[in-house]
Amino acid sequence: MAKRDPRGDSRYHVPNLMRGMKIMEYLSSRPEGVNMIDIAKALEMPNNSVFRIAMTLLELGYLDRDEKSKKFTLTRKLLALGYAAVSERSLLEEALGPMRALRDEVRETVLLATLLETDAIVLEQVSGTHPFHFSIDAGRRGSLHCSAHGKVFLAWVPDKEREELLSAIEMTYYNENTITSVEAMRKEIEVIRAQGYAVDHAEELAGVHCLSAPIFNQKGYPVAAITVTGPADRMPAGDLERIGQLVRQRADEVSAKLGYGAMIGREG
Repeated sequence: MAKRDPRGDSRYHVPNLMRGMKIMEYLSSRPEGVNMIDIAKALEMPNNSVFRIAMTLLELGYLDRDEKSKKFTLTRKLLALGYAAVSERSLLEEALGPMRALRDEVRETVLLATLLETDAIVLEQVSGTHPFHFSIDAGRRGSLHCSAHGKVFLAWVPDKEREELLSAIEMTYYNENTITSVEAMRKEIEVIRAQGYAVDHAEELAGVHCLSAPIFNQKGYPVAAITVTGPADRMPAGDLERIGQLVRQRADEVSAKLGYGAMIGREG
């Protein structure tokens, strides 16, 4: 007799826990904050339930509340849990040195990102040295189909997980460079795996190029990605291959520190 999977069995659901997670997911895409009434309206939850859950999360340190506007925002506590979830001999500690070295080589902002459900989320950044440089806050989510680090995860996660992601993500159109079909993304994945890094050719933000390479754990799973982001005039098309190789080299350094050095190849 087949065993029942508790993840799909409503008998094991805890309603208030589910509501709390939905509230945090909702706030994760609204860094400006949302008040209790608007949260309740958006999520179709009773006002009193939202208030009790939000105040509990506030007490536990997962939410902040502005005393004037009464708006709730997420704190960095969830991000700390995220670090722990992807940490293998402390991912952040191992990555910062190569990230800084890469920043010094290209002078542009360098990001560390990981996969969270159907998004790529930024864990940390090392700011560029140009007077004008991009800054992306930790916790910022990026779409998988149009961000360089998002494409990295699509390219190197196991086949089954890739198919699940491709069927789940919404390929929103931003401009003429955006990939909006699964067929086109499959072709892009072939290119990415062949060259060892992914490129965002201004596919979401006009005039912005990004290059990203995977960080593998000891088992060969892409637990994170290192990304360089900068304006297209400082990272022109003719220079992307050179920068891509630098990104890949630094990502490989972190992979080796996580125990991937004994494994051969990237096709696993």
